[in-house]
Amino acid sequence: MAYIFPSLTRQAEEILPAAVYGNEGPIRLRIATGGAGQTGVLQALAEAFITFARTSAEAGSHSRFRIAWLATDTSLSFNALAARSTDVAITYHPYAAQIAVQQGIALPPIYLWRDAFNLVGPASNPAQLSKDGQSSIFELFALLFQAAGAFAASSTPVRFLSRYDKSANNILESRVWTTIGQTPWSEPYSPWYHKYAAFPREALLEAAKLSEYTLVDRGTWISMKDAPEMGDMVCFKEGAINWQEQPTDMKQGHVLAGDALGNPADALLSPYAQDPELGKLFLKWMLWSRGGQEVIRNFKIKDIPLHGLSPYVQTFFGGQSPPGGDQPLGQDGVQNDRS
Repeated sequence: MAYIFPSLTRQAEEILPAAVYGNEGPIRLRIATGGAGQTGVLQALAEAFITFARTSAEAGSHSRFRIAWLATDTSLSFNALAARSTDVAITYHPYAAQIAVQQGIALPPIYLWRDAFNLVGPASNPAQLSKDGQSSIFELFALLFQAAGAFAASSTPVRFLSRYDKSANNILESRVWTTIGQTPWSEPYSPWYHKYAAFPREALLEAAKLSEYTLVDRGTWISMKDAPEMGDMVCFKEGAINWQEQPTDMKQGHVLAGDALGNPADALLSPYAQDPELGKLFLKWMLWSRGGQEVIRNFKIKDIPLHGLSPYVQTFFGGQSPPGGDQPLGQDGVQNDRS
């Protein structure tokens, strides 16, 4: 959630774009996000949407425009909404998204796609983690914690790199640690717990250089795993990107063990967007099966898909589905039900 206090009198604060997509016209849509910009999926979406808005009958008439990527993590994306610095924020924390709506800095979120995190580390595997994929992420973190203490004086100590930056990665990692009853970032300080605040690519490279275990989003891992700088890093646990296949192996309504690495992406439209109609059109297009969802379906790195589709895919543009068909969008152009 934002740590900037929302104010009706606040002036918009400018964030310089990390990239601008499109060839002509003013920037009329600013999108705040992190990993989606680094992997290239945001560029693919932006370029396809610009073409749609300029040439499709469904889009109506739109003059030339460009789209800016504002490089943020999840927490900074909420700040960008509060500071009126962005038109759309792509975030990965549903509870914080609802708080943003209640604060009046965002319209109700829509579920864009499903991302996931992987647990990776050195092939030498000093923690002796299972590589068969059958152990839950909680079991693997418990083994990491025990091995870090047991082998602290070893020539090959066990170390874990945390991005420690309030990103979606860091929030999910913290949730896994607290689920097993541990907070390695608290006092007394754990020397094996490496705090390294950086964007996904830079954090993964640091973990590889130091032979440390870490969590990394699926897209960053796929795009970088074969790079020479990655050394002997391997994946020990892969999160699921297909929401239809979420396992149900935890009892009494707790977090699904196999789903704990899932990372659903929400889009939040600012009520203060510089072009509200274009922002609403973008979110409608994002859920359309022949629009944003088609781009997500086809976006691959090394022939491997990066994301799973939204459970709210719309067959008909704008949510005009037949009775009993796809769940329609709300009248304000955004999804109102995340059940």
